[in-house]
Amino acid sequence: MAPVRQYAHVKVREVRRDRTRDELYDEARELGVDGRSNMTKDELVRSIAGRKAARTRATRKRRG
Repeated sequence: MAPVRQYAHVKVREVRRDRTRDELYDEARELGVDGRSNMTKDELVRSIAGRKAARTRATRKRRG
């Protein structure tokens, strides 16, 4: 099994790969991912994981 990239505490594996590209695109839009219209499904998964990790880090900084 290939190693799983981890962004803060959000693993790429935790972004559900069984979702369609359109579903991932919609989530990326909600998260404000730039360049999403040109991304493949795998790129969307990685971008969503990265964006969620960034939000997690920002939330922890505010709390702490």
